[in-house]
Amino acid sequence: MTLPAHRAFQDRFAVSRPTKDVDHVLKDPRALARERMDQVLRDLRKLGKRSGGDPVHAARRRFKEIRAIVRLVRGNLGERMYWRQCRLLQRAERPLSALRDATILIKSLDAMIRLSRRSLKDSRLKPLRRGLLRREKRTRARLFRRKHRVADMIFLVESAKRGAELSSRGRCAWGVITRGLMRMYVGGRVAMRRALSTRSNAALHDWRKQVTALRYAFEALQCIRPEKIAMMARKARTLSTLLGDDHDLAVLKYVARRETKAHGSTDVSTLFEVIDRRRADLQERAFKIGGEVFLETRTQILRRLNAYWKVGRWQMASQRTLMIGPASHLQRAKSRRGEIKGSPMNIDRKVEGA
Repeated sequence: MTLPAHRAFQDRFAVSRPTKDVDHVLKDPRALARERMDQVLRDLRKLGKRSGGDPVHAARRRFKEIRAIVRLVRGNLGERMYWRQCRLLQRAERPLSALRDATILIKSLDAMIRLSRRSLKDSRLKPLRRGLLRREKRTRARLFRRKHRVADMIFLVESAKRGAELSSRGRCAWGVITRGLMRMYVGGRVAMRRALSTRSNAALHDWRKQVTALRYAFEALQCIRPEKIAMMARKARTLSTLLGDDHDLAVLKYVARRETKAHGSTDVSTLFEVIDRRRADLQERAFKIGGEVFLETRTQILRRLNAYWKVGRWQMASQRTLMIGPASHLQRAKSRRGEIKGSPMNIDRKVEGA
């Protein structure tokens, strides 16, 4: 029994999360952003209610996906609409980011206590922990006890969604998407060099933002060549996680210094030593993986992505044809041998030989 074309494609190129087909990426990539905005609105309406999962984490993830898609189609939106969408999404996400930062500081402190192997005594850090708990409680109260705060976030997302609908200009060219992606990739390479030379918190934070945007851009485009671009997305995700952990520890050190001025703690210097050792290890690993993610020049990765794009279009075109009968078997045999012009075998050989 022959599987349907779309089932055969999914079975052969299974990915971790559902994606649209190649034509959907070009037909209207803003439709994907609107879908994510609908999901964000559902998550925001769950805030403060007893529901399964973590709506704050889910909403923040959707926001990052939307902003990455907006950056991809920047050339099609126009500069005025692009910056309008960025401002609306940043304002909507800010309260969630503040709550996440306040919550993660407590988890980071607990992680440092476990990592210290009893060199940090929990009893001596109780004043600091109580201060972090008060900080998290105040941030949560500002978000959930004021209904207009959530309503404002919903209004901002709905405004961004209306802007995405009004800015629709039909089919988006692949060149527009690659320009947006190259802008993120080059920005990440520049930020990595700056972080490597200065090792400052600001430079590392800027690099983290660039890598996070690139990660979600790769995930949005992995339907083009799942087994290849998904690997790039996984490396970018690992790098983003390392830089995020480093940033959380930098914030913890800053907040701990402020809290200990009001609540004395004799073990703060030891805490800072543990944080510094952990950050040094995270940064070393981040720069190693960053060298793999940003190894290629702009021209090299652009050539590779264009080859993946040709392969993805060829695969989807072949899946639309009727794969029944001797002709189909002959076509598949030629494809495996690389005898069809533009087939994956031919294009992959060119990319590997470049």
